[in-house]
Amino acid sequence: MTGVEGAGQKQAGPTLNLSPDEVRAALFAVDYTRRQCERLRYQEPDALAALHHRLATAHTSRVAESTFHSGAVDLGESEAWIGTGQAAQLLGCSTRAVWRRRHSLDAHQLNGRWWYPAATIQDMKRHKERAPHDPT
Repeated sequence: MTGVEGAGQKQAGPTLNLSPDEVRAALFAVDYTRRQCERLRYQEPDALAALHHRLATAHTSRVAESTFHSGAVDLGESEAWIGTGQAAQLLGCSTRAVWRRRHSLDAHQLNGRWWYPAATIQDMKRHKERAPHDPT
């Protein structure tokens, strides 16, 4: 469980212990709301910005810990995810080429970074190895 707490700040209410999936879901909802405020030119509430910061910190620390230990990020219960650089390295192409194909590779963006299912990248790599003349 991930505790969502402020660093050195006194909290007005109880501390929530959220699972990694709950943190991701909350971060998604807060990001969406912030984008809507920006799009509609509404003033973003200070509490929303603070909540986004706390959720992003909780999520980023978990992602950094996973990346440090395995090189892949576990963004789902049953699936390992890798970043654009590692995907490009495995596929033997540029990061730009991977980024251009992000939608066909089922990539997801979290906190400004694109993550690719490791299984999809491995399948693409095997396909490229079987058909080296095919410019995929």
